[in-house]
Amino acid sequence: MNTGTGTSRRGFRRWSTAAALVAATATAWGTGPAIAASAAPTGTVAGERCHTFTPKADLHECALSGVDLTGKELSGANLRGANLTDATLNGADLNFANLSDADLTGTNLTGAGLYEANLTSAKLTGATLSFANLAHADLTGADLHTTRMQRTRLASAKLPHTNLTTADLTGADLTGTNLTGTNLTGTKLMDLDLTRANLTDTKLTSATMTGVTLTSATMTSANLTDTKLTDTDLTSAKLTSATMAHVAFTRANLTSANLTSATLTRANLTDTNTTKATLAGATLTEANLTGTDLTDADLRDANLTHAVLHQANLTR
Repeated sequence: MNTGTGTSRRGFRRWSTAAALVAATATAWGTGPAIAASAAPTGTVAGERCHTFTPKADLHECALSGVDLTGKELSGANLRGANLTDATLNGADLNFANLSDADLTGTNLTGAGLYEANLTSAKLTGATLSFANLAHADLTGADLHTTRMQRTRLASAKLPHTNLTTADLTGADLTGTNLTGTNLTGTKLMDLDLTRANLTDTKLTSATMTGVTLTSATMTSANLTDTKLTDTDLTSAKLTSATMAHVAFTRANLTSANLTSATLTRANLTDTNTTKATLAGATLTEANLTGTDLTDADLRDANLTHAVLHQANLTR
């Protein structure tokens, strides 16, 4: 199977085996949400097709709430509009499956394969997707509120206009992911790789970002008000016209970042590295720049009214 981006058949199988082991361990040791007992699908949809769990199966709009499909081979299956609330799909193969408009509220998808799956407008509130592979998947408009996505692979996935409020994305791979217009309010973002990710117009208010790599990420017009960024790498990131009022930077790296016309009112940039950063036209009113390294930074037309520049390095 060719999974794209140069991934070999052998490498993909290795990932699938590892994911299955993670899922099996979660089931055996009870480390995830409670696993439902094996049961036949319930609901009102008639027909043998709603009881056939094979690759490319036609399960669209089937009532499958609470069903146990652990490890099932459902690659390329049509689950459009299906009801999979509280179902168990640990380690299931859903690569290339169509889950658009499906209801996966509370569903356990630990270690599941969802490579290039279609999850547009799917409801995944409270679902568990930890260790799942969603690389190149399309989650446009999906509801991922309070979803657990620890160590989830989301490289090059599409998540524009997705609801990720208070989701847990600890250790997830979001390299090259499209998060345009996504709502990440209050989200926990720890040990993430968001290199070259697109976060244009993203809402990140009151989020917690620790150990996040945002190198060369695009965050134009993003709203990061009251966000905490600890050990975050924003080297060469594009933050033009971003709203960053009251943001707390702790050991952040903003080297060569573009913050043209950004709003940093009362932001705390103590000891932040902003070498060669562009802050032209930025609003830094009452910002704390104590010990900040502004070597070769561009501060043309920046508003520094009542800003604190104690021991800041302004060498040009």
